[in-house]
Amino acid sequence: MFCFLLIHVLAYSSIKTDRKAIKSLLNDYPKKEKAKEILVKNKEFIEQLSEMGLTDWRGEKDYSASLKVAIASKEGYHAILVKVGQCLWIIRNQIFHGGKKPGDLDFVSKASSLLRDILIRVIYDYTYY
Repeated sequence: MFCFLLIHVLAYSSIKTDRKAIKSLLNDYPKKEKAKEILVKNKEFIEQLSEMGLTDWRGEKDYSASLKVAIASKEGYHAILVKVGQCLWIIRNQIFHGGKKPGDLDFVSKASSLLRDILIRVIYDYTYY
């Protein structure tokens, strides 16, 4: 998720954490129709993320549950994309900081593909918006 932080810190130097960068950036980018495309293209995997029980280190916040609520209540494409970004951030933390490791390489590949889709659109729309 460092990519989210780097992009947004360059534009908004007051944002210093991954969570804030993800929320701030994905609330504005990519454009609405592209956010919808990303969500539709990755619908099955996003639904899988919403069922995984992805929590922060202290187990206080369940990001998967937040994503599930956002999807069910149809909060809007950007709101759902923020929740997806937060789930990907939790997966990244688990992999790099000794948490629960995803055992399925297909899962990691899908997460990587989703992150790539998001970042490509964000960078493009951020640059040409």
